[in-house]
Amino acid sequence: MKKPKVYDAILKTQDGDIKHPGLILSELLDANEVTRYRLSKLSGIGTQVLQNIIKRNNLISVDTAIRLSNALPDTTPYFWVGISARYEIALKQGVLGNSPGVESTALNQSQDIIKEIREQLSGLFS
Repeated sequence: MKKPKVYDAILKTQDGDIKHPGLILSELLDANEVTRYRLSKLSGIGTQVLQNIIKRNNLISVDTAIRLSNALPDTTPYFWVGISARYEIALKQGVLGNSPGVESTALNQSQDIIKEIREQLSGLFS
């Protein structure tokens, strides 16, 4: 029995880092010759949302996972949520290498939020 093409999109990079879900989605679309526009029409996911995922600016929400699985046979919401959660856990634990995308954006945003909270707290107790 032939494996579905979804499994051809491996979960790790050549460096051994866990791939961003957007990279996996992009590889899956390329392997099945599906355009982003076509996926947007099939799934009801906005093209900007897809673009942000594929460009590694966003992870995959539960709603998006359900829509992707409805549009892409051989995938399930659990697959999409699973790879997104796996990536986010690796990101939070700091085990990702120098992959571009969400990791640097999320880290910068987190550091900015922490700094802002500290400033607000210090103002309360001054």
